[in-house]
Amino acid sequence: MNSSTKYLLSHPDELKKHISHVLLTQHNPFPDHHPFHKTSHLFSVLLSLTVYDDQGKKQKEPYLILNKRSMQVKQPGDICLPGGRMMVKWDRILSYILRLPRFPFALFQNKVCLTKQTHLDASYLSRLLATALRESFEEMRLNPFNIDFLGNLPEQRLVLFTKSIWPMVIWINRQTSFSPNWEVERILYVPLAELLNQINYVRCRVRFVSKPTQCILTPSMDYHGFQLNTGDILWGATFRIVMSFLSIVFGFELPAIETLPVVSKWMDATYLTPQKKQG
Repeated sequence: MNSSTKYLLSHPDELKKHISHVLLTQHNPFPDHHPFHKTSHLFSVLLSLTVYDDQGKKQKEPYLILNKRSMQVKQPGDICLPGGRMMVKWDRILSYILRLPRFPFALFQNKVCLTKQTHLDASYLSRLLATALRESFEEMRLNPFNIDFLGNLPEQRLVLFTKSIWPMVIWINRQTSFSPNWEVERILYVPLAELLNQINYVRCRVRFVSKPTQCILTPSMDYHGFQLNTGDILWGATFRIVMSFLSIVFGFELPAIETLPVVSKWMDATYLTPQKKQG
């Protein structure tokens, strides 16, 4: 980790400014198409950052907030970013509220000096932010009006699930505790410093089986992954979004996958079929 990154991690206000500046200058800050006619495939998630002290340290450090999916949803046990599918009616209403004076998107608009020529882009982007905030309120009771919107990351497309995912980067102000609903097993806090340390990365070897105790159905496949201090593995689309953020903001590069220790992840048919909610 270079000295510039160390400085940013120890000065949260400077880090926020840096993130916002980089997101707005190093790539197009606005989605380049408007597929509202395909909203069934349109998803938005929050890459949420905050600072808090959970170890009695003198210096608070920046954290990334992640969710661990419950056993009652698809991809149970996976680590994910909060968010979900766009709901046109409700997200349009919320996007109007977010653009009122002194509200998160209005403050963002003022900062980047959006013009009338970019009105459609701003409207689209605010609706994507509204989607992610609405879903995050449902999943973990995130206060949607106590955040700073810093910009968006490039789109991620999932072929298996036919999804177009737009990551929205936010900074959470003051809220440090959350109340997960039935979709979320637990909230995870990952220090950015750990994500920027190559020693925490692994080769995630995914093995597909008919049942956890039966034989392998297909050859295993290896992916980059990040091992949390809880033992959970961040991998897949969420991993790619987080790596996109680290690459754009800090210039972080992943170590070669051949050099990483192997951690196995077993998957069976229940991975795509959620268990029924109890009660």
